[in-house]
Amino acid sequence: MNNASRKFLFTLSLAMLIPLTHAKEPTETHEIRSDVMEYIMTNYKAATPAQRAAAIQYAQGLQGAMSANPADSASIQTAKQRLADATQCLYSQFKTERESGNFRDASRVSFELRNTTLNTQQRLMEYLKFNKAGKSIITSTEEGGCKTI
Repeated sequence: MNNASRKFLFTLSLAMLIPLTHAKEPTETHEIRSDVMEYIMTNYKAATPAQRAAAIQYAQGLQGAMSANPADSASIQTAKQRLADATQCLYSQFKTERESGNFRDASRVSFELRNTTLNTQQRLMEYLKFNKAGKSIITSTEEGGCKTI
């Protein structure tokens, strides 16, 4: 089996693990879908306001990544920086499993939000296109990375 076949089968297997939904798409890249917002508000009730804000920022980063134009390096750079900042923010607010006395650690929140946001084959493919287009772009973040929502 060649590499192209392996990549296709891996992508297909990931897509099959993700449930399909028909939620309204956001009208702007900084918005998140209503089903993702509902997921955050329902599943992170015990979180602090700063943790919920970090989860929203991370979901916005994922949405921006899916919306970025793979042919436009500036679009990819901007989306990659926003996602990097959002990831830094998420980890600064939820900490890690070893440090966490919180109800969820950062890696689990990241996993849950990726699964909720990239929950169709089309969305997953958009995210994979973003990753491929941005693989040579390097970003850096400052401590925290959180923005005011």
